[in-house]
This record gives sequence, structure tokens and C-alpha cells, in this order.
Amino acid sequence: MSVRRGAASAALVAAAVIGGVLLVPAAASAAPASGSAAGSASGSASTDGLGVTVTDVVRDTVTRGHGEDGFTVTVSNPTAKALPFTGTVIFTPAGGPSPLAPGQLTVGVQPLTAPATDTSVLGENPGLFAQFFPKGGNALKDPFQLPAGSSYSWKVTFGFAAGFPGNDDGVQAAVDISVPSGGHVTPDPAAPMDFDLSPALPDGKITEHFTGDVSLSPGHPGQTTLEVDNGAGGSFTSPLETIVEVHPAKGDALPDLKGLALEYRTGGGAWKQARAIEPGEGWALPDIPAGFAYQQKHSFDLRFSLPAGSGNRTTAEDLTIDSLLRLGGTIASAQGALHYAPAAGGTPTSSPSATTPAASGGTTGTTGGTGAVDSGAASQLAHTGTSHADLLAGAAALFAAAGAALTLAARRKRPTA
Repeated sequence: MSVRRGAASAALVAAAVIGGVLLVPAAASAAPASGSAAGSASGSASTDGLGVTVTDVVRDTVTRGHGEDGFTVTVSNPTAKALPFTGTVIFTPAGGPSPLAPGQLTVGVQPLTAPATDTSVLGENPGLFAQFFPKGGNALKDPFQLPAGSSYSWKVTFGFAAGFPGNDDGVQAAVDISVPSGGHVTPDPAAPMDFDLSPALPDGKITEHFTGDVSLSPGHPGQTTLEVDNGAGGSFTSPLETIVEVHPAKGDALPDLKGLALEYRTGGGAWKQARAIEPGEGWALPDIPAGFAYQQKHSFDLRFSLPAGSGNRTTAEDLTIDSLLRLGGTIASAQGALHYAPAAGGTPTSSPSATTPAASGGTTGTTGGTGAVDSGAASQLAHTGTSHADLLAGAAALFAAAGAALTLAARRKRPTA
């Protein structure tokens, strides 16, 4: 097992929302533990009377496109009345920064001593949720009905598809049995199970940072460089999106700089206008192409500018520059400073603060990036931290595919500090 797994997600709090309907309420959270040997069992009881055990854990030597791992899930009802429930297996990437998408794991849930079963696999950055329910039913409306004094068992199998991310080297799997009242039953201990993918990849994370602060005044541009360092083993099999935003250093008001523009260049080439997401406050840089590999670096020279002449504020202001590196959710982030000074002839009432060191954030294979949830990835751009822990522990930015414009717009909805 890769050493990186020790930094993988400890929080497997999972939920999924479709059309605003709660599909899978929060699952259990526990620190990762070393996987139990095949055939071991664990179980727990709930206040609703149900119990769940996980047995017959199989960990084969699997590669992308070949082999399967699996385990058996048994739900028991020792009470004197039938009880309803819905089952979910939560898969999160372990040992790498890339989130999972449906189709990258092939998941099956076969009934052993249970009624015919259907399975629905949903993506929630950075992981997947495989929900199982009565065949022909509706995952949202039709739970199993477990008779009194009975138990149902299923064999859960999964394989790593050929398109599984090139810089993840395994998954963690956790079982959650939910009941209509909102309760949950999880194995005891509830720690996720580790499943490795060969070959193991080097330890590391992807990070980004600004090389320095920006000093800016009307007619006098200011520059910095955003550097992205891929310390995660393997290579990204999907392109990476980079978002840059400027906002006041205090509170959540909008920047009061008329006509603020951003240009970029790479490799010392010509300056080009960055694509504006929200004019004057948010921009998208060109994607870092797929294939961005272990120990490679990518940098963007950034030039912020304001038109000369009157019309801009006459007081100095410190602003914050945020960057988000995104792959579905946030997988790394960085923060820097922009010091605005009024044009000559203005009447400043304050002066820019001393240059402050830029802060950088990154992720290992954990929430969630995510990220990464990004806990609030679709509602908070200036977010740092590990995508996997954030995204699964927060579970508030479910199906956060609204895009970068929503990301920026949502900042306005937060109350000012």
C-alpha cells in the first residue's frame, strides 16, 4: 500500500442531492484504519433495530482494466416488525488528488440472500456513491423492507476501469445503511476499507503559490507569477482548470476598482487577455493539459492593470488574490495580495500595508479536494485545503457543477464580516 494512504480521507460523511431531494443522508466518520484481513467481520446495531456486518473482504492484485475486489454486506433485523432501509457504498480516491467520475469504477451489487436488486452509481466530487435498492424501484422512494427476524446479504464487487485516474492508486470504501427517519447503521468500526491499485505511486501532493504580491495603480500594471507544482505521483489524465479572483482583504464586498483587467503569459510568450468570468473580479486561465505529471511544474505570469485617468478610488486599498486549481472540485489553492495605490495627484487617506508573504494551499488524496467537497466549492472560491476531506466532510456542495461563474457569484451572498 502506498504510504500516501495515511494522508487520505478520514471523514466519509456522504450525501447526494438530485433536484434538491435528499438521496443519501450523512454517513459515518472515522479515522482510517489498516484494512482487516479477508474474511473478517464487523457489525453494529442502531436505534432503529437494524444491524450491519461486512465480511469476506477480498483484496486481489488488481490493475486498471483487470481484476476485482469486493466484500459481503449483511443487514439484519432482530426486531419483531419489518424495517425499511436503503444501502449505499461510498467510494473515495485514496493516495492521489484526482476525483472519481462514474465509469472509472465498475461497481456491482449482487443479492445473495436478498430480493432482486438494482444499483445506481452517482458522482459526488471527489467520490462515488453506489446505492442499491429493490429491482425496478426508485432509489429515492423505494427502500427494502426487511422482515422481522431476518437478514439480507449482498456481494459488492468493483474493479478499476481503464480510465481510472492516472495519479490515484486505490480507493477507500465505506458502507452506510440509511432508514427513512434519517438514522444510519454502519459497521463497527466504521472506518473505511482500503483497496490498493498496482502500481503504487510516489507520495506527494499538488500545490500552487504566488511568487509575490502585486503593487498596482491606474496606468501602472503590477505583476506576479502563479506556480503550480505537481508533487503527486503519476499524471493527470484530465485537464486542470485555474480560476483567479480578486476581492477585498476584509469582508466580502466587491472590489471597487473600475476596469481591473488581468493578462497572462506562459513560457515568456506574448501577453494575452484572461477570459473574464466576472469582469473586474474573476478570470479563467487556460487549462493545464492532461498529462501533467509527477514532479512537473507549470507557471502563469500574471499582469493586473487599471486604465489611467480619473474615475478610480482615491484611497489606497489592500486586496486578496485567490487562485483555485480545479478538477471537478478544488484540488489546490493559493492566496496572494494586491496593493492598490491611487494615481499621482490623488488624496490617499491610507497607505498599502507592508508586503505580506503569499500563502499557498494544496491537497493530497483525501475530501473534497476538493478539493475538493470542496466544502462549498460551488459557493466559495477563496478556499484552501484538501479536496477530499472538505468535500466529503462538508457534503454541502453536492453535485457542484454550476461552474466558475456560480462560484464567483455565490461570494456576494455571504454576509459581510
